[in-house]
Amino acid sequence: MIYVKTPGKDPALHLATEYYFAAEQPLKDTVLVLWSTSPTLVVGKFQNTLEEINEEYVKEHGLYVVRRLSGGGTMYMDEGGWQFAFIKGGEARHIDFKEYITPVVFALRAMGADAYMSGRNDLMLDGRKFSGNSQYKVKGKKGGEVTVHHGTLLYNTDLSRVAAATTVDPYKITSKSIKSVRERVTNISEHLPDPPSHDEFGRLLVEALMHHKHVEYHLSDQEKARIEQIANELFRDPARLYGKNPACTLKNTGRFEGGKVEALLDIKGGVITSCRLQGDFFGADVEAIEEALRGCAHRYEAVLAALQTLPEGLIFKVKNQELAELICK
Repeated sequence: MIYVKTPGKDPALHLATEYYFAAEQPLKDTVLVLWSTSPTLVVGKFQNTLEEINEEYVKEHGLYVVRRLSGGGTMYMDEGGWQFAFIKGGEARHIDFKEYITPVVFALRAMGADAYMSGRNDLMLDGRKFSGNSQYKVKGKKGGEVTVHHGTLLYNTDLSRVAAATTVDPYKITSKSIKSVRERVTNISEHLPDPPSHDEFGRLLVEALMHHKHVEYHLSDQEKARIEQIANELFRDPARLYGKNPACTLKNTGRFEGGKVEALLDIKGGVITSCRLQGDFFGADVEAIEEALRGCAHRYEAVLAALQTLPEGLIFKVKNQELAELICK
């Protein structure tokens, strides 16, 4: 494993670094990236940004807002936390959280925190979440598929800001019989017998994940310039962050094992003329689904037939039949 240390507190640069090593600079081994940032909200690829953030709070407190290239829900992070990423080449066609989360669980248990995986992508301590995880895949420079798995680690994060900065779907609270966002999350430092400093925790985590074989990659000035360019193109562009919600005549919402899915449909004469899928789900090729439904009759049988021309599982843990039922309900 090769460790890449990214400087500074700008989340756009860190996300651009992950993309750079996935798409443009293949290394001979799995890449580990660990970084920290100023107060930031990171929105999932398929989410409607304005529905997920408390815009007034964000402006008042000067938070960064960026959209990552992977699905899932909005994540809050600040200087008290850490973000990690594994970048690995191969032909893994399906999302697999366990492969990348397990080493983090073992590392935390070795430090004295009884961490475990829960649900589709969360890490927990005593029933409370301290890490959300997400993945995306790109075509590597040498061909083949590269997986980017990244996640947050709440270590000594200001948890009061998690609730204040985000607009949380009430379903996520009521369905879990809990009172507030604050009750759903915890800091790792609260569960360690002798918690180290923030920086020392990061160092110990890197050593544990790399099995004490510290191979570090140093970015050249040319690489830093290219990463800055990627940050501007992919992570600082307001059009990418906020996008444009299409006018629609029908909006159906469903909640599945794989997450929340909203179908925004424009229907004319009983035919779907446009479709957009958004939510906190994970998807491999959502654009293919949207394209397959364009021009399809808005009837269950027709929609299901269109979806069945595509591979099953393009939306993680959401079956084609379930998606058809959502679109036509």
